Amino acid sequence: MVEEYCTECGAALSGPGADCPSCAGKSGTGEDPQILLDWVYEIRIVNNLLMIRDMVLAFGIGLIGVALIVFIAGEAWESPELFRGFMTLIGILVGMVVVLFLIAAALLGNAIPTRFFLTSSGVGYEAATSREGNISKAAIIVGALARSPGTMGAGLIAASQESDFCTWDDVQKVTVYNRQRAIDIKYSIFKPIRLYCTEENFTTALDLVKRYAVHATFRIR
Repeated sequence: MVEEYCTECGAALSGPGADCPSCAGKSGTGEDPQILLDWVYEIRIVNNLLMIRDMVLAFGIGLIGVALIVFIAGEAWESPELFRGFMTLIGILVGMVVVLFLIAAALLGNAIPTRFFLTSSGVGYEAATSREGNISKAAIIVGALARSPGTMGAGLIAASQESDFCTWDDVQKVTVYNRQRAIDIKYSIFKPIRLYCTEENFTTALDLVKRYAVHATFRIR
């Protein structure tokens, strides 16, 4: 049986005429998706500096804000006992976030095999693993970590969404991480797509993004 792909984005279809899992319910049965670049990358979790940064930004800023409000409202600086209790609470909250993050990583084996693809229509990814049970459990944990998993970056998004796709016209901003060989494609506030590239295809992927996302703003980090 010949595997079929969506003619719009290039994602694999579950069967002839099936709805595409990546591009908003559109369907297609063409065998020529016009894929420009297609690769599978095993995204690491615990030892992923970009993902750790995302976690710190997602929870650190909010946690500091709440802590300051409680600190000021409770006038904790006037009582050593209150101050110690305040610091203990902060430590517990930070510990809970770290533990949940580690549990999610353990359920996924510290790796998320993901297929990335660039087409003439847009850019997307889909899960390249059969571990649906662990992915679902990790998604619950990710949901407990933040109201919007998008703030955790594309790595953990892959744990809560098996696929995603955006057209080139929807791309608003592109951030390039040369050292990590990663490209952030921002097309909405809470739903970025992060392309994790290999050493061999990073330059090619970046050139294609520059070519097709011509109206987006680019930032190099």
